[in-house]
Amino acid sequence: MKKILAAVAIVIMSLTGCANTSESNSDTPRSGGNTQSNQFSVNDEFLADIGLYNTPELEAQPDDDLISLGHTVCEALDTGASFNMVIAAGSGTGGLSSDSMGTVAASSIVNFCPEHR
Repeated sequence: MKKILAAVAIVIMSLTGCANTSESNSDTPRSGGNTQSNQFSVNDEFLADIGLYNTPELEAQPDDDLISLGHTVCEALDTGASFNMVIAAGSGTGGLSSDSMGTVAASSIVNFCPEHR
């Protein structure tokens, strides 16, 4: 998973020309986003969305790593990376498959950065 995070971070750096990719793992969407219920946080909603696909590859990943990857996806999109660039960066490292990376990226947009819909 660290390889995937690093690959997506490299996309961010190449688009912004800087090495600062500080992550925000806050439990709220950055703008708009899903309305939180009393039972679930945004992170919980993100993980639940990923869980809907019953993908063993994603189920094997620690929740914190998936949440970090989700926020990194949003940072990459913020810098101008396309959805396809993010998927290629995350799956081109020998980490997640492109289908799994697409699931993470889509769930990230829905839950963490809906401004990229």
